Amino acid sequence: MSVSNYLTSRTSKPCVKKLLPRRFASGIVPPMNAQPAPSSQPPPSPAGRFARFTSWLFRWQTFKWVLFCAMPCMLMLLLLLVWFEGWRGRRAWEEFRTGWEAKGEKFDWRALVPPPVPDEENFGKTPLLAGLFNQKWDPQSKQVKMDAAAQKRADAAFPKWSVRNTGGWRFGVSTDLDPILKAHLDAEKITNAPAGPPAPLLLAALERYRPGLDELTAASKLPHARYDIRYEHGAATLLPHLGVLRSAARTFHYRAAAHLALGQTDAALADVKMQFYIARTLRSEPLLISQLVHIALLELAMQDVWDGLVMRRWSDAHLQELQRELAHEDMLASFDFAIRGERDIFSNVFFDAILAGDREQLRMLFDSGESNDVSAVGMRFMPKGWIYQNKLAVNQMFLETTRPMVDVKARRVFPAKVAASDARLKTMRTTPYNIFCKLLFPAFSRSAQRFATMQTAVDQAFLACALERHRLAKGQLPEKIDALVPGFIAQLPRDVVNGQPIHYRREADDRFVLWSVGWDGKDDNGTIATKGGTSVDYDKGDWTWPAPVKPTKK
Repeated sequence: MSVSNYLTSRTSKPCVKKLLPRRFASGIVPPMNAQPAPSSQPPPSPAGRFARFTSWLFRWQTFKWVLFCAMPCMLMLLLLLVWFEGWRGRRAWEEFRTGWEAKGEKFDWRALVPPPVPDEENFGKTPLLAGLFNQKWDPQSKQVKMDAAAQKRADAAFPKWSVRNTGGWRFGVSTDLDPILKAHLDAEKITNAPAGPPAPLLLAALERYRPGLDELTAASKLPHARYDIRYEHGAATLLPHLGVLRSAARTFHYRAAAHLALGQTDAALADVKMQFYIARTLRSEPLLISQLVHIALLELAMQDVWDGLVMRRWSDAHLQELQRELAHEDMLASFDFAIRGERDIFSNVFFDAILAGDREQLRMLFDSGESNDVSAVGMRFMPKGWIYQNKLAVNQMFLETTRPMVDVKARRVFPAKVAASDARLKTMRTTPYNIFCKLLFPAFSRSAQRFATMQTAVDQAFLACALERHRLAKGQLPEKIDALVPGFIAQLPRDVVNGQPIHYRREADDRFVLWSVGWDGKDDNGTIATKGGTSVDYDKGDWTWPAPVKPTKK
């Protein structure tokens, strides 16, 4: 019996037909090497595949799988990445900080703050100034409130009017008292002022401010000067004394100019010395704005020193006093001090507040009284790894590019390094690791130049006093500046830009010119570059202690 007949006979029974496949039950057995018949159904289209995927995606079984399996895994992975970034950022910052601390660097802002002094020995505790720091925390507005009455008293102690372009020693122009007196008359609405020379009229007008001037003069005899600044507030630190000190110094300047015009040299010197003293009280403040105000006050004092020299009012004793005042000024050290203060008090306090989640400090920094302020609250939820990396990036900028602009020991400023620092900041690609660099990093290039020009002015003023002393003693100016050593000056200062001697030229009428090469490093023979004829262009030309542009009456 053949296999086919056997199967046919066996499958004829109903029970067997149910057990065997249909193709065997029919008696048709394909050959062993037969290929399967091609499917008549077309392959699924992309739309069909997308429909099946969508159907699978939105099934309850798929949702349960994502909810209970995939999402926890993704959340754990995210938390792991955040933790790793935090660990990596903190480790990078700690390694950087430890390395620099081994070189003697300190990152604690408290090391920069001047120590407390007894109130009875403190210039800053004179009543006119002490009340400015009666600051109280207002729990309702969540802001620091000033003593309005104390601020009003201080503002009224000195004239509110100020005059620009009354003179310009950098251009060789003496102080003009006429616009100063006119500003006073306009402020007081005086239309029937008596005629006469402006100097005595100006002195009479300034008499109403004598109590404030006398109070500061008396307080300057105290051995210390420290203001009650809340440095722990970081970038939110209030500095109410700066405006008052500027008004006081400007008033001393006006009075000194009037005294010089009247030949009252001792009184003029006393007012000039008070300007130096007020400026010097800011030298211990590790804040860039305080040091820039320090420079602005010195600029006023320099005008009076220059005026007295070209008018030949100063005696040898006066000149020695001025040299002692000038010897106190070290603007390059002040720049380095301000840089460290900007880094530790402003930048690092800001980062530390975020890392500590200090809500009150953050609201203070953002000047917000709202408890749910987006800027203040949002900072607390930034990944700590990013904060550490930003803190590292900012500190690297300060230490690796900003501080090398000035070499305090070598008494040098390097314009090329200033340009390199600017270029690094401008070309820096913004990432989450350095996003705060451009936000927190101030424009130090102009600041470095400003400190350099003032240090040059201090050095030139010191030399100018020595030259005038030589003229008084010898009857004429020296042919070469080396003749001042050692009788009138212990050591000649050098140009802070190129390290070379400061240039000197004796001119007609026994006048002289001193100059340094300036920011571009080129010697222009004492030529002063200007911007629009109204201000000095410090990028070009020389930095000059000029002779007067026209004869000055004695």
